Amino acid sequence: MRFGLKQLDCIAATNTNVLNAIIADFPDVRRRECRVIRFGLPVFDSIDRARSEGVTPEIARQRLGYDPGVY
Repeated sequence: MRFGLKQLDCIAATNTNVLNAIIADFPDVRRRECRVIRFGLPVFDSIDRARSEGVTPEIARQRLGYDPGVY
């Protein structure tokens, strides 16, 4: 895989976790352009943002009008 990655001008991954794993396993990639390509799933960005703001599953259920104690 190292040989193939060295042939690329740009490394693209579906998320930062995958990109970071590639860079960790193949440090030479760091010298190339690296991008995260989103495939139309902004809901995951919203979930990440809510988590970073401290929204728990219980709070989310309550905001959506559900009983926060039932899941």
